[in-house]
Amino acid sequence: MASDPQLLINEGELNEILRIISAAKNPECKIVGSLFGLWRNSLTQPVVQLATGPGARAKVSKEMFKPDGAYHSEIKEYLDNDHGLLQIGLWCSGSRSRYPRLDRKSREFNLRNTLVPWKGRYVVLMFVNFTRGNLEIEYEIIDKARPESSRNASLTEKDVLPGASSFRLLHPVFDRLNQGAKFSARQKKQTGYFSTSMLQRNHHQPPPPSVPNKAIFVPTPEHEPQPSQWYESDGGHSLLKKLVNGFKSHGVSVDMSRDSNSHDMTLEINRSICLHFPVDFPRGRMSLTWLNDTSRFTRNADEICNTILHRTLNILSHETALSLSTRQTAC
Repeated sequence: MASDPQLLINEGELNEILRIISAAKNPECKIVGSLFGLWRNSLTQPVVQLATGPGARAKVSKEMFKPDGAYHSEIKEYLDNDHGLLQIGLWCSGSRSRYPRLDRKSREFNLRNTLVPWKGRYVVLMFVNFTRGNLEIEYEIIDKARPESSRNASLTEKDVLPGASSFRLLHPVFDRLNQGAKFSARQKKQTGYFSTSMLQRNHHQPPPPSVPNKAIFVPTPEHEPQPSQWYESDGGHSLLKKLVNGFKSHGVSVDMSRDSNSHDMTLEINRSICLHFPVDFPRGRMSLTWLNDTSRFTRNADEICNTILHRTLNILSHETALSLSTRQTAC
């Protein structure tokens, strides 16, 4: 069984995290990076689409980590505004105990700092302990309102999505992440640091013999291609960006989530309406769901009738206007 609560992350992003840790030369250095992605239909099940490292001005050592606030803010704003990716949490090199302010068991625990995302109720904290070829990854999805109710989980093979994130393969995204990064990457698909087999070790067995602190180069297994997703094409990505920016320009909040099985995309508007886009949109039809309490409608038929009529006729009026405009242009 996959861990519950469950975090999903692309294989390529785990490879990127281990690449950054290896680039620091000393595995005991404290490194903190950001996790960007989407929340699935359940707000306790995030999907990590991008993992970023610290900026060039960050101070990294065994004793402390001081972030490059300007780089962090710029990347966060860019991914949110241009690609609709939210910062959902942080990843840290080493064990949880090395970061008292991020450890709920510590008296110093405090999520109020410049790196922790302030949007949303939940935040992901991932601790990547990668030393001497051994890998152990723990994560926690913390409810800011009730941090005592959060639970730890270990990353398993079933939590890893195959292949690279489609966002990392975009040239503008790759170039922007590299600008001002402390540990820049030479190419988008830089493999050889992570393999899912590294998560299958039984930690109750005696540890393997010590080896030099170098990245483990293993062949990346080939996987079946994922279904084509409309929002990952150039036109689909542009449409999604325009939709999100359009809602935001009217002061409307938008939360995106993606179903990990069907790959359908959902936009939750002001926590009251959901727009559902099937993976084969526009061939597949978009649907709309109202999230507010509808129980009172059974006692007030006039209200639900008027609401449906008003909203449907409003959509039809826009559709008619668009049709007339198209005909006039064609003439």
